Amino acid sequence: MPRAALAILLLAFAAVPAAGEDSDSPGWSAELAKQVMSPFCPGLALSECPSPQADQLRQWIIAQEQAGAGRAETEQRLYEVWGDQLRHSPRAQGIGILAYAVPGAAILLGGAIALGFLRRQSRRGGRSAEAAPAPDDSELAAMVDREIGPR
Repeated sequence: MPRAALAILLLAFAAVPAAGEDSDSPGWSAELAKQVMSPFCPGLALSECPSPQADQLRQWIIAQEQAGAGRAETEQRLYEVWGDQLRHSPRAQGIGILAYAVPGAAILLGGAIALGFLRRQSRRGGRSAEAAPAPDDSELAAMVDREIGPR
C-alpha cells in the first residue's frame, strides 16, 4: 500500500507545473482568456462571454500568441486598453486596499463586540445564580399547589 501511495504522489507532482515554468508556453492564450474579465459582459470571464466583441478580443489574443508575442506583453497591452475592469478583484493598493481592509476590520470589530458581550453575560449569570437561590422541594410543592390546586 505505501508503494501505491508513493506512486500516486509522484504522479500528482509530475502533473503540477513547476513554479518557474515559462508563462509563454504554448496555449497561454486560452488560459489568459479564462483569467481576465470580459469588458463586454460584466461579471463573466472573457472566455465565457458570448458577445461578438469578446470573440474578436479572444481571436486577437490568439493572434498575439501565434505571432510570437509573450503573455506578459499581451496582458500588459490588454490592461493599457481596458484598464482594471479586466481584473477579477481589485488591486491591493490605493483605493482598492479598502476591498481588503474593510471586511478584515469588520471581522475584528465583530469579534471584539461578541467577546465583550459574552464576558458581560458570564458575569451577570454568575451573580444572578448567587442572588436568587433555588427553591427547595417544599416551596416548589407549595407553588405547584397554588397554580394547579391541591392534589
